[in-house]
Amino acid sequence: MFYRATDMSTGSGLGLYIAKEAADKLEGQISFESEFGKGSVFTITLPA
Repeated sequence: MFYRATDMSTGSGLGLYIAKEAADKLEGQISFESEFGKGSVFTITLPA
């Protein structure tokens, strides 16, 4: 149902799952950019 990429991070990984479910219900999209060793940026786009 949800996934945490590493045991070194804190939290359950549930936040992104909840955001995806909300975006799906609102007919939006989630995209991301990730760079190894630097981090990730997630963008949520919703229709007007």
